[in-house]
Amino acid sequence: MPTARATLVDPAKVAKTLADADVWILPQPKSVAITVQRFDLKKCKGVRLVGCSDSRLSVDFPALLDERCGVRLKATKGKAEAGYVSLVLCPKGVAPKGVTVWSGDLKGLGEEGYYLRVEDAGITAAALTETGLYYATRTIAQMATDRSVLRGAIIRDWPSLRYRGFQYDVSRGQMPKTDTLKRLARITAEAKMNMYELYIEHEFQWTRHPDIAPGEAISAKDAREIFDSAARYHMEVHPLMQTFGHFYNIGAKPAYKQYMVPDGGTVDIRKPEAVAFVLDLIDEICDAFPGKFLNVDITEINDAAFKESGTTQQQLTELTLQYAVKMHDALAKRGMRLMVVQGPLAAEGSLTGLGSVVERLPKDIIIGSYYTAEFYGGWDSDFVRLQKLGLEFLAQPWIDSHGHIMPYVGHAMDFSDIEISRGLQYGAAGSVTCDWGDDGHYDLPGMTWYPLLYHGASAWTGAKLDRDYFNKAFGKLVFGIGDDSVARAINLAGNINGQKLKLRNAAGGIDEPAYAGNSTFGRYYYEFFGDPFADPKILDIVEPGNMGRAILAPAQQAESLLAAARPKATRNKDVLEQLLFAARNYEAMGKKLIIRERVLDQSVPRSDVAEELLALASSYEGLRTEFSRLWLRDCKDAGSYRGYLQRFDNTIVPCRAKAKELMAK
Repeated sequence: MPTARATLVDPAKVAKTLADADVWILPQPKSVAITVQRFDLKKCKGVRLVGCSDSRLSVDFPALLDERCGVRLKATKGKAEAGYVSLVLCPKGVAPKGVTVWSGDLKGLGEEGYYLRVEDAGITAAALTETGLYYATRTIAQMATDRSVLRGAIIRDWPSLRYRGFQYDVSRGQMPKTDTLKRLARITAEAKMNMYELYIEHEFQWTRHPDIAPGEAISAKDAREIFDSAARYHMEVHPLMQTFGHFYNIGAKPAYKQYMVPDGGTVDIRKPEAVAFVLDLIDEICDAFPGKFLNVDITEINDAAFKESGTTQQQLTELTLQYAVKMHDALAKRGMRLMVVQGPLAAEGSLTGLGSVVERLPKDIIIGSYYTAEFYGGWDSDFVRLQKLGLEFLAQPWIDSHGHIMPYVGHAMDFSDIEISRGLQYGAAGSVTCDWGDDGHYDLPGMTWYPLLYHGASAWTGAKLDRDYFNKAFGKLVFGIGDDSVARAINLAGNINGQKLKLRNAAGGIDEPAYAGNSTFGRYYYEFFGDPFADPKILDIVEPGNMGRAILAPAQQAESLLAAARPKATRNKDVLEQLLFAARNYEAMGKKLIIRERVLDQSVPRSDVAEELLALASSYEGLRTEFSRLWLRDCKDAGSYRGYLQRFDNTIVPCRAKAKELMAK
């Protein structure tokens, strides 16, 4: 019999207890007790399947254990016995005869929760469903990472949100290779995430419309491969598909202008043939991603084009409702559910969605509420309204990656926690955080791992997790490093995005605007690529040298931490290279601003400034070479890649020219 119950539920105490016992689990469980017992997997007789048969338990779990600790166990069906890892299915909430699990330990676990006990006699995992058992096996594998002797523990754990996911933009500059997208599923499974969205505007190879997609686009074969791979982790992959606005890449083509309003970027849903065209696109997408859901975006449209041609706002909203219903009905024939992303319900203009008619939506539609807990506002009315209507909804943040060198991770974590905690107050069904590729998606895939995993952990725990524990668990489980150095480096570099800029305004005064995810300043992406002598985004910076030094210090600290961590890492070293690259980007930008100060300071010898400019140009040339290598390893030679190679010249060419000018004096 177990010697303790899993009664410790305070998140800070749970984290401390696990850390003190050197037990690292993502997400941190809700309830835990650590015992004096131990179990050595090297002495284990095998995996015993009690009432379950899912291949993710019988095949994938032994393979995962082998990967994590070098112990390969054979899975067999039978009764729970001492010396085994017993996976016990309890569909009615009662353990089979001979299994020492109390009914109270299974109460409240839901479809995805689990009970886990590690003791001298073996390991017992129990759950109401095979999905719950799968998550128990993920926890066991995490406890066994880089060791075979597991500390005695009793754990009860379950997710706070049903849907825990992320969206990755593959349509606006960066097309990761199929293996990279599959790897993203494997990594995010570490945080027990179960929803994976690919943002698609035109980057899909429709067979009935082969002229839409560029060559690098996802094929139906690629889609099914990604879908099947993620399904091994109980993770659904489906598109977030543009179906109304953001249609420029399709609508600008001669064959499809007939379906658009005059700007070519918005579907003219007044035309039956335009609606039929989009439904045809959806039909092929659903064949390729045969899951439970399709998510569509119906906002950011050219509403003015409708109104200028005589359609009133009320009529446009009614048309949008009927359009959504048609998509819903088409999916229902496949046994799929429609998800609709929506800004604030009261929004007007281009963001107008279904707010004024949401009461008339079919009740099985899921609403994705975009950024209402912080960026747009309105959560306090929208969440209440959606809950009263009985509509499932998702509280959506983003990871602050769009138009950044790397995500602004500090804000991304805060954004996840605030959306999730506020969503839970009103019964949110889930939360999917967003990666966006605005401005070309410069940040590489591995740079998103940390904020995506944090979001998964926050969604599982209900935004009740200890960040220090998360940081150490992230380093241990993702890189095999026994400390939080990688997480600290990510925060040091990523949070440079949050440093405030002092900018000269048109009136000659000084502004210090607050950070905003959609701003064109202060994300240090535009400043990184800008001409130091001509770009207004750099010329308007007040005291550039001080700003450069403020950037340089944390960037150098981050580089030092990552350089020290890299030889210690036992896995995913290539992602540490991506993170090092990001830190060096910030270093180069900091130096660029410092050199700008020195160019302006006539007391500094011109020869010294010339040498510094040449050194900066060489640094940017090195970064360009490194960018090319890293991009082509994970992504296709397409999209914004070649444009980025050219953008490095915005710094290299003027720096060399200015150095030549100064040396000639």
